[in-house]
Amino acid sequence: GRDEDKALQWYKSSLEERRKFADISPEILVAPLNNIANQSVKRGNNGYALKLTEEALNIRRKCGWNDYYTGLTLRQKAEIFLVQGKQTSAIQLCDEAFKICVECTPRHFFLNEIIFLRFHCHLPSKDLKAATDDFKRMMIDRKRYSQNTERGEQTMHILFHALFLHDDDEWDNAYNELQVEVRRLRDLAFECSDFDKYLHLCKKINEISHLFTSKRVNTIDIHKIKCQELVRKNCKICPLINVNLLS
Repeated sequence: GRDEDKALQWYKSSLEERRKFADISPEILVAPLNNIANQSVKRGNNGYALKLTEEALNIRRKCGWNDYYTGLTLRQKAEIFLVQGKQTSAIQLCDEAFKICVECTPRHFFLNEIIFLRFHCHLPSKDLKAATDDFKRMMIDRKRYSQNTERGEQTMHILFHALFLHDDDEWDNAYNELQVEVRRLRDLAFECSDFDKYLHLCKKINEISHLFTSKRVNTIDIHKIKCQELVRKNCKICPLINVNLLS
């Protein structure tokens, strides 16, 4: 969309400006390189995105490997590999990124971003045991998401993805957690003084409420189709790997 195009242009301008000072402080290039790589993946420019992440990793090798931005870059590279169908390599990169971030930023919610991506890496091969293990880990750390993403997207993402597991117990558990989440979002909306943020919260509440309605009025199969539509609408990774949640 237009906002994405503006973001990409801003990241490119930032990178160009920072290159003027790269001889003195090359590590300042890592963040915009990752931002541009992320936008490039969304546009299908995976080769270019991979080139940018390699540049960022080379900088981190020179400036110090054990760093949060190394983990960030490894996770970005893992996403590229996942989109390219290299699931095994993507999982290895996720594991390496997680290890580094645990050492550097052990309480940072980005750790769950890594697990969230690794969860998706198990889906094309239908390794549901590994996916379930990662899902349970995300559920345990759900409060960390809630504390750091007030708008609720990440918590919702985790819960919606229970559908992948073909496990009725996990889905029921996630469904119950969604009821807790919608109450939390309602409390946030009630206290919110920012109108745009208020509208955003209302939109998320409405999406979850439609899910509850669907469960009451539709058959199980139709309800799961509705859930699949909601997952694809909210998750940026699922459309990239195009996994059928119901097969």
